[in-house]
Amino acid sequence: MESGVYCGSFSEIHLQFIGLAMFACVTASFLAAVLIGFVCVRFTRTYFIMLTVAFSELIYAIGHKWASLTGGDDDLWVFQYLSMR
Repeated sequence: MESGVYCGSFSEIHLQFIGLAMFACVTASFLAAVLIGFVCVRFTRTYFIMLTVAFSELIYAIGHKWASLTGGDDDLWVFQYLSMR
């Protein structure tokens, strides 16, 4: 999920430790899946599919439109922050 990717990217940019960034990525994806799944599992068939797609588009729209946090169209510029090790 996009939430996990952004969380992992922010962790890597600010902490510069890949192990913690990977853990943050998995944890954020798990929490988002549990929260969204808790809502979506209560519905069946078409409603389940539509809610799943709606939440996916909502997370995408937040990541795309919130330019001050995520970089919007330009995405995160991770490589300017990382130094060659």
